[in-house]
Amino acid sequence: MQVLKNSSSFLGSLIGAVVALVILAPLTSYLIDQAEKTVLLNQRNVLLARATTLRAKIEGELSLTLALSKGVEAPYAIKGALDAAEFEALAAELLAKTPFVKNIGLTKGTVFTNVYPLESNEGLVGMDYQKIPKQWPKVEKAIETRHSVIDGPLNLIQGGVGLIQRTPVYKSGDGTLGNFLGIVSIVIDVEKLLIPFEEEGVKFAIRKDGAQKPFWGDAELFSQNNTGYISDIVLPDGVWQLATSLTGLWVEESYAKLSRIKSFIIGIVVLLIALSCYLGFLVASKRSLYGEFKLKQKQYLDLLINAPDAMVFVNHKGEIIKANDKAHELFEYEAGTLEGLNVDALLQEDQRSAHQTKRKAFAKAGVPRDMSRGMPLKIYTHKNNKRYVEINLGVSGKNEDLIITATVRDVTSRVTLEKERNLAEEILREALETIPDGFVIYDAEDRLVVCNSAYKKIYEASSPAMVPGAKFEDIIRYGVANNQYPAAGDRDESKEEWIRQRVAQHLNPSEVILQFTDQGRWLKIDERKTVSGHIVGVRTDVTEIKQKEEKLKEQAGELKKLAHESHVARELAEKADKAKSDFLAIVSHELRTPMTGILGLSDLLLVSDLDETQKTHLKNLRISAETLLSLLNNILDYSKFEAGHLTFEAVAFDFCDLVDGVLQLLEPVASQKGVNLLSRIEGEDTDYFFRSDPVRLRQVLLNLASNAIKFTKQGSVSIIVKPLSDEGRLRVEVHDTGAGIPNELGDKLFKPFTQADESTTRKFGGTGLGLAICRKIVEGLGGEIDFGSTLGEGSVFWFELSLEKTDHADIEKSDLALSKIDRSRVSYTRPLSILLAEDNQINRTVISTVLKRMGHGVDEAINGAEAVDKVKCNEYDLILMDMQMPEMDGCEATIQIRQEKGPIGQTPIIALTADVQAENNKRYKEAGISVFVTKPVDWEVLQQKIDKLFLGE
Repeated sequence: MQVLKNSSSFLGSLIGAVVALVILAPLTSYLIDQAEKTVLLNQRNVLLARATTLRAKIEGELSLTLALSKGVEAPYAIKGALDAAEFEALAAELLAKTPFVKNIGLTKGTVFTNVYPLESNEGLVGMDYQKIPKQWPKVEKAIETRHSVIDGPLNLIQGGVGLIQRTPVYKSGDGTLGNFLGIVSIVIDVEKLLIPFEEEGVKFAIRKDGAQKPFWGDAELFSQNNTGYISDIVLPDGVWQLATSLTGLWVEESYAKLSRIKSFIIGIVVLLIALSCYLGFLVASKRSLYGEFKLKQKQYLDLLINAPDAMVFVNHKGEIIKANDKAHELFEYEAGTLEGLNVDALLQEDQRSAHQTKRKAFAKAGVPRDMSRGMPLKIYTHKNNKRYVEINLGVSGKNEDLIITATVRDVTSRVTLEKERNLAEEILREALETIPDGFVIYDAEDRLVVCNSAYKKIYEASSPAMVPGAKFEDIIRYGVANNQYPAAGDRDESKEEWIRQRVAQHLNPSEVILQFTDQGRWLKIDERKTVSGHIVGVRTDVTEIKQKEEKLKEQAGELKKLAHESHVARELAEKADKAKSDFLAIVSHELRTPMTGILGLSDLLLVSDLDETQKTHLKNLRISAETLLSLLNNILDYSKFEAGHLTFEAVAFDFCDLVDGVLQLLEPVASQKGVNLLSRIEGEDTDYFFRSDPVRLRQVLLNLASNAIKFTKQGSVSIIVKPLSDEGRLRVEVHDTGAGIPNELGDKLFKPFTQADESTTRKFGGTGLGLAICRKIVEGLGGEIDFGSTLGEGSVFWFELSLEKTDHADIEKSDLALSKIDRSRVSYTRPLSILLAEDNQINRTVISTVLKRMGHGVDEAINGAEAVDKVKCNEYDLILMDMQMPEMDGCEATIQIRQEKGPIGQTPIIALTADVQAENNKRYKEAGISVFVTKPVDWEVLQQKIDKLFLGE
């Protein structure tokens, strides 16, 4: 029984096992198959999440680079240029945020001007993109499309492999996009960009769209046998393909898990332990696997939430289950408020119905899609602000597990920039039409780009050939064929030569061209070549200017003739003036030289033992000589006035003292004639403290008063002085009781070399220069002079002028200085050794005698050559040098002495000259003369000059 029981149990167990096997065999097979699918699906989702994250990170880094390049592009576009300091500051900030950027470059046109960092990149500076065949096509594309491009990978000139992002920069200002300025070039180190994205358990490869060989990773990842995932990386100017595959520990763990599930199921079948436990275990196992799937799905969403573009995740119901910060920012929703909304809330009402149908079709197809298809889409934000976006859709899962991923990129700034550029181009076209001159632009291949209506009107015969793209040479050939250019001539040879020359001038513009057209008009052609090789031309109608120019040429010829005649007349005048100056110089020298002897001998004889008769004769002789000298001084003074060489001093003086001095000087003459000499000075003494030229004022007053005495037989001569204002305005009148002057003769009085009538000269003498010199002095000091007269009653001569006022202290300083000079004449510490160079024997004797009487030792030389020889052999304290001497004059002798070394060359030299303008003589100044003494020698003046040289006064 026991055996049977055991057999029944065994049979029952066997039947139960068979039943279990019959029931569980297909279930087991089903469960193993589902486990494999679940593991593979899990792998796929993880791979999709990793691939999406990797693609987003790479796109994000490249987008960040593009965005940061705006930091250089924008200032460059606005300012039109960046100096080295500005560029370095901006580039340094960009490199700090992008460690994978190798360097940043900036070009002017297509030539590199700046690179940061400069170290190891010096070779880039000066490099021209147009001379790099491998890189120029991409650069040219960027310039033409005005969009950033990424080129690479390339073997960099600086070394290594990298990508180059190039962003063209155009002049920006007043909301318009102007001319091309240059390129912001960013070199991206491929290894530094991609190595940080490598992680354990995942491998990836990247290739350009359409390329067979990847530039990163294993090419096997792109093969059809590969179980990886291939997605697109969207770039500003193209697409890369990204292949991603799980490998290593991740795959091993997946298959180990599958093996454990199989073992577990088989174990349950083998053990045949409670079907309910097995089913519970199966359900639990299935729930565990599904929960892990949902966990991985959440991780996938979390990874994409921080992508650089706006990303929205929508479930099968159209509900937004997740949206990143960029999405909230783009659609202008507060953070976290998009989750739970239906995606239709982001659309306008008229778009929602169609969008639901399209969303369902897209979910069913399950194929990624570019919604913008190269053209940005217009959307409105939650705050009803307009935006332009590019939308890419992706899908994962099915049915209730379906998730649609929308990547939304904001391209509003790019679209706005394009609109501004189009607007700028339209404004430019309108502006060209408003220019009255002809305006034209040819491209680098010399093809017509644009011209305004004025240009076509100027070249009306050629206008049919002026179509965009037409060659310049073809247009002018058309014009020559239609007789547009008279200068081309009639013969075929001359026309071809003219065309050749005109094309050469056009291609290499260097100067403005004048052109005569068939319309009888003259055109000024101004052509310039731009940096990019374009030729900009302006045609200006200058017909009226040309006609005026011809008239001016005729007038210029007449003016040239008049100028020649004027030049001849001026030369004659200059010769006459020089002759007058030479004559005065000769007169001065020839008269002053003997006057030195006459006056000197008179002075020497007057101090000798003579009887009264002899002294009287000598005094009369000296008076006659002084009269002659006064005549000569008047002539020379007037010549200095005419030449403009007379200057005025500014010395503090008392005008009352000046009047008293004139009275004392003229009193003996007036008394001898029986004429009363009177004076009246009105106002206070302080009204007459001035700073001016007292010598010249004394000359005026002395001349007027002496003339009054000269022409008054009896009666009186009165000098009246009165202040006119507190500012120094003064009036001086000289009254006489003479015969008077007829009115018709009054105009002659102030003219040189004239007097009231000829009998005056015969009776009273004189040159007629006195009053002329008085007028020159008064007017030179800013005043005026005139007279009034009544026949039989007398005359009054007056002058008014404004003088600078000063005080008594200033006058005392001046007097103190004069007294100091007088006191300095007492003696020297020792007698001076003096060399006198004088060719006139009498003058030499007189001057030597006077110098010896002063206590000095004198050595004599008869000319300049002898003076130079004596200076070389002897030491002298002082040299008196006559300027006019035979064989070698005093000026040449002074030059040679100054060339001597040591103390000899520094010996003081006093020039003795009859030239009253010697101090203005440039040759004398350059020779090295110390001081000048005018002949005839005034011994007081000579003494003062010597004192000043040796006593420092």
